[in-house]
Amino acid sequence: MRTFALLSLLGLAAPAHAQEADPTPEAAARVDFERGVAAMESGDPSAAVRAFEASFGALPYLATAYNLAIAYEAVGQRADAANLLDRILGGELGALGPAEAREARDVYDAVRAHVGTVTLRVEGAEAAWVRVDDAPETRPAGAEPLFIALDPGHHVVHVGAPGHRPRRLLVRAEPGVDNALRVRFDTRAIGTLRVTVPHEQSARVEIVGVATGPSPLEHDLPAGVYEVGLVERPASRRSVSVEPGALREVSLQLGGGDEVLIGVLVGAAALAVAGAVTGVVVATTESDAPLEEPVFGIIAALSF
Repeated sequence: MRTFALLSLLGLAAPAHAQEADPTPEAAARVDFERGVAAMESGDPSAAVRAFEASFGALPYLATAYNLAIAYEAVGQRADAANLLDRILGGELGALGPAEAREARDVYDAVRAHVGTVTLRVEGAEAAWVRVDDAPETRPAGAEPLFIALDPGHHVVHVGAPGHRPRRLLVRAEPGVDNALRVRFDTRAIGTLRVTVPHEQSARVEIVGVATGPSPLEHDLPAGVYEVGLVERPASRRSVSVEPGALREVSLQLGGGDEVLIGVLVGAAALAVAGAVTGVVVATTESDAPLEEPVFGIIAALSF
């Protein structure tokens, strides 16, 4: 069984107001923190997750985040563990001690082998946000890369910004594979381009210079001329035009002698073009001293 190092409180009794009927956020967070540590020590990581989530929701402290990531890994919530560990290792919540940093990196490397990832950049808009699937919370996004871990399977990544129409990106997450996404907001008129290979779902297609992925591949794009084709057959590339407010569907069909036949369909229903516009770029690659918290006090590694 794998051994983890939790961060635990040392030699400090809980404040008296922690026992009050209406405790302060700090006292409540500390009580939940200690409940989480006790649950992990007793072999109940599910209860630990609930306790650490409650504590972290009240006060987002480094010690709580670290323990919550360990608990997530213990219950198999690897994407949640990877996302939280990425924030921790990036220094967003403070600095871990050397031993805890090594442990965090080991857990991070282990869970990333089992999840798919997205590295997202958002350009052309202030206060952009991202939400994955039906998650209630959003995360800020911008030109700096944002790491998102996803459980294997299909997901919808929603990207938006004030004054702009939200974008929906379809992502198929595969273990150990990173998808690099770039969303660019602008004000040009757009249409939608969809590239498919009928009866060949494993075929990888491309909108050259814009997106690469499994069939079907669909993106909203500024009106203009684009090249499409099969990733493994550069000779299959053909030019197609995207008109404002229209759906352009390109059907790539494998013919005899490795010939690629292309059929183009124009959607009958025009797309709404009000609001802002996004261009999306996708590229896939294989890819010890105790700490002191301002409220919790002295913390140190606790193995179990």
